[in-house]
Amino acid sequence: LVEDYREKGFDIVGLDMNYESAYVNRGDLTKLPFANESFDLLTALDVIEHLDFEQQERAFAEIHRILRPGGRALLSIPNLAHIASRVSFLLAGRLLRTSTIDRHKGDRPIQEYLGLCKKHHLEVMSCKGLFPTLPVLAALTCAWPDKVVWLHRIYNVLPLPASYCFLNMVEVRKSET
Repeated sequence: LVEDYREKGFDIVGLDMNYESAYVNRGDLTKLPFANESFDLLTALDVIEHLDFEQQERAFAEIHRILRPGGRALLSIPNLAHIASRVSFLLAGRLLRTSTIDRHKGDRPIQEYLGLCKKHHLEVMSCKGLFPTLPVLAALTCAWPDKVVWLHRIYNVLPLPASYCFLNMVEVRKSET
């Protein structure tokens, strides 16, 4: 993604713990190698949940530190408390995790992630849910995945609360002051 946008003329730099190239530096979201207030926009797509709780605190502090006043961050974050997970917990006493615990060490309900944003002075501008996990449809998908694709096309566009959804796109803004 970084390389594609760089080749299109965007002033963009990438950071990845496991990959390096001409435009992507090897690095860590909890120790960003950038000056204070040096970016207008930051994206962290499918990153935060891989950090443990303590690392998440540092990552949100770093996001705040490197954004300019009024700067924005776009984060994709899974939701441990999506609706099918809640129903599973109610009926079977277990959550439907968004991945294995060793991969998603910091799995949390979306409201806790939003609380971390606010704690680190990042105003939540929007939180849009993706992939609602309505229990009946989730069960049908598990039973007959190839036969219920049409249902996904319908319910993926329903305006459901972000907390019902498996994944959320969160836009935050650093205050101007």
